Amino acid sequence: MRWFFLLLLMGVAFAQSQNAPAAKEAPKAATSPAQEQRGTKDNPLTVNVVPTAEQKANTETKDAEAKIKAADDKKLIEYTRDQVLIGIVTFFIFLLQLIAFITQACYMRRSFNEMRRTTKATIRTARAAQKSADVAEAALTVAERPYLVPNEPKMKVWRYGPSGMPPSTPPEYVGTIEYGVFNMGRTIAFLKEVTVRLIFVETLPDNPDYRAGVESPNDSDLRVMIGHYPIRAGKPYKCSIYKIGLKQKINAATFNRIQSGELIGFFFGYVRYTDVFEYLYTEGFCFRYIKIGIDQTVSQCAIVAGKNYNYSRREKIPLEGIETLSPQGAELTDKDIEKLNAEMRGERMGR
Repeated sequence: MRWFFLLLLMGVAFAQSQNAPAAKEAPKAATSPAQEQRGTKDNPLTVNVVPTAEQKANTETKDAEAKIKAADDKKLIEYTRDQVLIGIVTFFIFLLQLIAFITQACYMRRSFNEMRRTTKATIRTARAAQKSADVAEAALTVAERPYLVPNEPKMKVWRYGPSGMPPSTPPEYVGTIEYGVFNMGRTIAFLKEVTVRLIFVETLPDNPDYRAGVESPNDSDLRVMIGHYPIRAGKPYKCSIYKIGLKQKINAATFNRIQSGELIGFFFGYVRYTDVFEYLYTEGFCFRYIKIGIDQTVSQCAIVAGKNYNYSRREKIPLEGIETLSPQGAELTDKDIEKLNAEMRGERMGR
């Protein structure tokens, strides 16, 4: 029971302690509140921390560096912007230049194609003009050129005997051949060379041989006449008489073979002449004697042999002159003619 009363007393005491603050607060609410001390000097709301001199110097240095960096960054931005603008302008200039180059290339290609077409047309025109000129020149030179043709060589043979004396014994024979050319063309010809040869053979060689008369001193069957003899159109020209047996007379045995037809006489050669159109002409010919005339009787002959003996050739004379044109085939060279003429002069002086 004692513990019961003890617990009861303790409960009452606790209840009184809970009700005591409410009784004290009533009179306190009737009095005026105390004055607020925050925000004053003794109890400020904020506290200003005053930096030291070193902190101020550091702060100023950082601020200066920040300003310098900001200025540098601004300049870098402006420089970058300028570079970008320059790059853009350069790119557009490159585009304009590229367009200009492409345009120029297209124009040059068109110009080249046009020039090539013009050149081809010019070449065709020039070729056509040259062809027309060549045709006109050919027509003119063919129609108006001189034509020198050989006259029939008239051969006479007789028995040799000194003047005022009877014929020689044993019999020997000599003779002459009258030959020349005739201009059947329409303009003047200038005779440059006449080379002839007389041979008595069983068969005519395939090709004419004129140098035998030059290489063999005792051979008298070759005759060469050179010069510059004008021959008008429609006029003949007589060459100097060809003398048979000038160096070596025909003996009786050879003459009998000629008379019997075992040996045949051939008179062949060529004529070289120029015209006013600056061309050089070479005309070859060959005659065969069918019958040999005796004692002033004219022998009979006819044109024979092929293109190796009978031919016609025309050459344009270069600016250097006719001397630069080399003889062709069997024709004599200047050295051959000079040698032959030297031999002929020596014979005349020996006589």
